Amino acid sequence: MEYQSSVIVELEHDGHLGLGEVTANAFYGLSVDQITASLIRAEAILDRYSNQRPDQVWDQMLAAVGSDRFAASALDMAAHDLFAQRHGIPTWQAWGLTWESPIESSYTIGIDSPDAMAANLLDHDGWNLYKIKLGTENDLTLVRRLREVTEAPFRVDANSGWTITHTNANSHE
Repeated sequence: MEYQSSVIVELEHDGHLGLGEVTANAFYGLSVDQITASLIRAEAILDRYSNQRPDQVWDQMLAAVGSDRFAASALDMAAHDLFAQRHGIPTWQAWGLTWESPIESSYTIGIDSPDAMAANLLDHDGWNLYKIKLGTENDLTLVRRLREVTEAPFRVDANSGWTITHTNANSHE
């Protein structure tokens, strides 16, 4: 994939700007135009974010955007960001979270040939974790090849490429 079309949602109130984002997704049949149309349907409820917490507007927002969870996600992100901006705190604090033990980040290895994926991993040696993209007919070959070049743990992202049956059938390998 050379590019990904995105929809950026901006909610502004009293000089504060909340941002949300979502990408179009062919797998789920959602285009930028469809997401935008869903967001336009939510216009009537947007003023509620000026004096209510995003969780208080959630049900009305879902009713407005309909079944488009992608639009709902982007609007909800923007609403939570706006709420935090208006209160002068980071979003994680607005959610009541603490920053005691952040989750360690990983480097992502995209789907390619086994040797190209191994070379990519070696070019980014030194990470404690790698997220490996899978969802091909050759997933076990890919994992075995990557395991040859690192003992670091893998996070697997199969991009909806695995069914429960496929996963269970291959879990013994």
